[in-house]
Amino acid sequence: MVRDSFSNRYGYAREKGDLIYESAPQQVRVGLREILAKCGYDCPSSQRTVICKVLRIRPDPNNWSEYPNIDYEVDSLIHDSEWFDFYDMCERIAQSMASKPFEEEFNKILWEEHVGYQMQQGKLLKVGSEEFDQAVSESRIELGDPRFEVASQQFKKALAFRNSMPPDYPNAVKEAVNALEGTLQVVVNMPGTALPALLSSLQPSLASSLKKLYDGLYAYGSASEGARHAGVGGHVPSAEEAELIIHTAAAAIRYVIKTYG
Repeated sequence: MVRDSFSNRYGYAREKGDLIYESAPQQVRVGLREILAKCGYDCPSSQRTVICKVLRIRPDPNNWSEYPNIDYEVDSLIHDSEWFDFYDMCERIAQSMASKPFEEEFNKILWEEHVGYQMQQGKLLKVGSEEFDQAVSESRIELGDPRFEVASQQFKKALAFRNSMPPDYPNAVKEAVNALEGTLQVVVNMPGTALPALLSSLQPSLASSLKKLYDGLYAYGSASEGARHAGVGGHVPSAEEAELIIHTAAAAIRYVIKTYG
């Protein structure tokens, strides 16, 4: 994944902040043309052909010369698009050239530019911190029990909403809390019951501090815009908030199954 560069060989790296999600940095957009060249599309007209094909648009018939006309047209197609449209385009390009090294090279650039996505089999999937990914992985293992099929599907929906282009954070939060509620319904054998009542039915009783945490997840999920009971007009979760709720719900699900399941 890591390029053989001076900084990597000698352990130097610029300080990086949080992963980038809702943006397609200029470096990634410029890098797309570099990757196309590595894949054999090394002139503007050939790159235009690939991009216009996946976008299903007609190349500008007034542009004949490679430089500057077609070159400028390609730059405009890449740099003037919304960030999520740009990633849609990259997915379609990857799917159109499965036998070429596009996916591997694109992932290198995403990693180097600290973008929170990686491409797998032509689809960009959101990545998080190691702790988040571990919590999600462990909870999905626990939800693999056939008893928790409904909760498992709800948790998968939460991740799908988080990973969608553009992301749907309110519904990601809603489905994560639904998955926790669904897990408790199975454990307590009280289908259709809301989470607060389920918590009160746990035996042995949940520690008061943990009960506050679970109640807090339920309250936050209910307050999110368009999610659960709030309807339109509630709080709109940020990317960081959604990740925190999914992470916490994943850990809560795992705890419930291991302790009461």
